[in-house]
Parts: sequence; structure tokens; C-alpha cells
Amino acid sequence: MQDTVGRILKTLHGTEAGTWFWSCYEGGANGRVFTKDEAVFGVERAYTRRVVKADWR
Repeated sequence: MQDTVGRILKTLHGTEAGTWFWSCYEGGANGRVFTKDEAVFGVERAYTRRVVKADWR
């Protein structure tokens, strides 16, 4: 559990200042949310869906 699977960044400037951006390296899922906790959840959920192949058809 030491691999890097995504990133979380806080927007400091512009019209979206104070929001958080997250992205998952595998699969390219990403989003913009209002709290760091939501960003952490977004990365965790996206990576878990990728690992269990939830979106494969």
C-alpha cells in the first residue's frame, strides 16, 4: 500500500480557488470537489473501481 495511485491538489487562485482537484493515474478518472476529504474519497473510489474492474463490459 505504498504505491502512488493518484494526486490531490488544492486550487489557490482564480474563480475555483479553495476547491480541490483529484485524479487517478489508472483509468484517468478525475474531479473537482469542495473538501480534501471528498478528494481523497474520489481517488480511493476510482482506484478501487479500476482494481475490481467494475467498469469493464
